[in-house]
Amino acid sequence: MPRLLLIDANVDDSTGFIQSLAEDGYQIEHVPSLSKGIEQTRHADFDAVLLDLMLPDSQGISTYLTARDQLPGMPIVILTELTDDDVVSVAYRRGVQDYLIKSTVTPQWLIHSIKHATYRVRQLNGWEETAATSPTGDASNLRSLWLQETIEDVVVLRLLPKRLLDTSVIFMIEQHLTSLVERGNQHLVVNMREVDYVSNAALGVLIGTQKRIRTQNGTLRLVEVKKNVRKQLGSRQFHRIFEIYDDVASPIASIAANS
Repeated sequence: MPRLLLIDANVDDSTGFIQSLAEDGYQIEHVPSLSKGIEQTRHADFDAVLLDLMLPDSQGISTYLTARDQLPGMPIVILTELTDDDVVSVAYRRGVQDYLIKSTVTPQWLIHSIKHATYRVRQLNGWEETAATSPTGDASNLRSLWLQETIEDVVVLRLLPKRLLDTSVIFMIEQHLTSLVERGNQHLVVNMREVDYVSNAALGVLIGTQKRIRTQNGTLRLVEVKKNVRKQLGSRQFHRIFEIYDDVASPIASIAANS
């Protein structure tokens, strides 16, 4: 039976979730503070942690960062009412498996998220082991991370790595996207036809770029996102965060129509 640790000071808010998870075969243990949650993991094994960010002994993004550092390798799903965009972006960039809002998430969505979180961690660990022993990993070819063209004042950036996983690769892509926005490019289209996997850090970069470009009334749109990537990111409501198109021409036409 899968075991979950719920770290939440207001457990009444999660009563419905706990019942649904129990009916789905999960065993849930609840603690009201971060310190007690960390201590509990030293006495029992858990498959994942559900974490509220507003606790008696820790508040905001520091709650997640402390939990991540103290529980390495543990799938962590944030379940909170804190909706600050900056916190969401930082959480994804720092490796959270999902960020869910209590008042909007459904029990079925939460169950789906937990299952994906545990699967993604196993998948990520496997890929990291492969990359560590492979001389041809993503980090070894930083000179060919993207192809870029401009079509009708829209910058189209085609990402070339198959896995957006390596921190060096993600940093280089983040720096380039930031520079594009800072140079006044209002509309960006990111083509992901080559990408098989998107890490949490890479997702955080896309979310952060989208927020920055929106401040200048611009848009960031994604195209050719593979089915397996959509499935991998499905529990995070990826399609609600970004506009996704099947081809490059469609977002360019949409941008032109709204200009």
